[in-house]
Amino acid sequence: MADQSEMEKIITPMMEHLCDHLCRFPWETERKEDLEDICAECQMDQYTNDILNTYNREKQEWIPVTEQLPEPHTDVLVAVYDFGEDTSTFLDCLVESDSTGKLMWSTFNGAKEQVLAWMPLPEPYRREQLHEAGSEAGKEALRATT
Repeated sequence: MADQSEMEKIITPMMEHLCDHLCRFPWETERKEDLEDICAECQMDQYTNDILNTYNREKQEWIPVTEQLPEPHTDVLVAVYDFGEDTSTFLDCLVESDSTGKLMWSTFNGAKEQVLAWMPLPEPYRREQLHEAGSEAGKEALRATT
């Protein structure tokens, strides 16, 4: 992984401390393979990914694929290398290859291996929230004209 994001710089030492000092399994498990299996299923890793994804969604900045990949089967915006210095933006997601299980882009619009960066999608449209905001804006406009 290249440079860590601001949040990763906070979370990585926290996770290392939790794993090294607070987790009971390293002292209760004799076989390294058993410990690796336990660590692979640890929910703290998913919790950390959720924190990073929330942070990235709120920041709404492009994340280079060399720094971090999105969770599989999660739609994101991708910046795809075009020709020259140009990039195009598409909706895509990571999926597992049928033959190897390796993660790859689902290749919407032919993105393939040319993805340079990705960005989480904004929060979905919620009619109720927009309706409330529109009502308030409408009331303000009426007050301004009277």
